[in-house]
Amino acid sequence: MIRVFLAGFLIATAAAADPVTTVLTLPDNAWDVASTDLNGDGLGDILLLCCDEKSVPLNKYVLVFLSRAGGGFFEQADSKLVLPPDTGVLFLAETDGAMPVELVAADALGATVYRYAQGSFQSGESPRFHSLLPTGSKEPLFLTNVAEDLNGDGIDEWMIPVSAGYAVRNADRELATVRCDVVSEMRRAESISVSHRLPPFRAFTLEGETTKGLAFLSDAYADFSHGPGWSIHERFKIPMELKDKWESVAKMNDINNDGFPDLTVTQTQGTVNLESFTQVYLASAPFTYPDQPNATFSSKGAVSSPTMKDVNGDDQLDAIVITIPLGVKNLISYFVRGKITVDAATYLF
Repeated sequence: MIRVFLAGFLIATAAAADPVTTVLTLPDNAWDVASTDLNGDGLGDILLLCCDEKSVPLNKYVLVFLSRAGGGFFEQADSKLVLPPDTGVLFLAETDGAMPVELVAADALGATVYRYAQGSFQSGESPRFHSLLPTGSKEPLFLTNVAEDLNGDGIDEWMIPVSAGYAVRNADRELATVRCDVVSEMRRAESISVSHRLPPFRAFTLEGETTKGLAFLSDAYADFSHGPGWSIHERFKIPMELKDKWESVAKMNDINNDGFPDLTVTQTQGTVNLESFTQVYLASAPFTYPDQPNATFSSKGAVSSPTMKDVNGDDQLDAIVITIPLGVKNLISYFVRGKITVDAATYLF
């Protein structure tokens, strides 16, 4: 049994007030949490995804805690949705064009749509399809950023991972399969272990096209799919300049607010003489990036992690470079005092 603390979790509040804290006592482990307005009152409601991982068959369910008008939540759930044991993931998506959004429970062989009305969930469409989504997971979770309206019809498209990349579909049918840079490996021992690593994606708008394009960013490539059925493919090879690097991380953000994603690439090399380099490539036009980075941030003897945020309110992203030095002084401080030095520098765009 676990206890969940929710402090000031209301999405919409009138004026600033003291935080409201609610303690929820649950019968089983809560593996994940999501928030949305289920009953249309403008307040954020809580969905807790629970599973007794020792039960056979697996006992999985979603507990719904509705926000109260005066603030806070009841300690006991307002409703409970029992899930099929095979459920691997859940996500929120608009499937009928009318608020509130629906809850989709999915596994490797399909999905079921649940609509919330009059205090409970009712099952709806149940499309069948093959995917890489887990089945029978003991630690189920909520997927985020996998449902978005790509063609402006008010209904979200789902981005479902498959072996070639992503299947773009909704509750009724599959619209397309979009290929991208997927890392797929198999290990053989007494048992067989298969892993797939798919790049994150971001939707973007192209002038003259009514359907949003899709951008995928792996450690090596930026892939773009757009046009009818996302059939037009463009690729940009990310420059990786460090021969002995042991880590590289690429991120995609619209830094200059021009509607097209820019690239931020961080590479780390060395062990004792550690060096980190972050390079920023701004798109000069759709699918076009410079050969040389527009900006470079480097640090020696430290691990660096950049974050892009608008810190001065000009609608353009700035770089917050957080650096953790790995020198002897910092290591001694960690083992003796339990503290480390962290440096943060902000670079305005």
